[in-house]
Amino acid sequence: MYKNFGLFTIFMSSIFSSQLLAETWNCSYYFRNKLNTYEVKRQGNALVTPEGPRNKILYENEKVIYAYDYYAPRFKTFYALHIDKEKMMFSLIGLEPGNDTDLVTGKCKVF
Repeated sequence: MYKNFGLFTIFMSSIFSSQLLAETWNCSYYFRNKLNTYEVKRQGNALVTPEGPRNKILYENEKVIYAYDYYAPRFKTFYALHIDKEKMMFSLIGLEPGNDTDLVTGKCKVF
């Protein structure tokens, strides 16, 4: 009986822990007077957009997530993503000397 309880406990904890790591961040921001959305879903040690780019998590704690991406060798741009878990906000910018993208920032909801 105790063996079955132990297996049940392991099974239930694996279900809940995988749900905790499966959050989706849905963020909105204005760019050129138009409301846009930016969405990422956690997949392991990455935040993946519906279009496919994977932002690798560089650092995370209970307050922030810092992630990055780059598309080598075709593109030279380094993308930096900062999610503030307390303020429920994000900032995203692409860095390429002489050709940086615009900074986008906005509010987020997590699911």
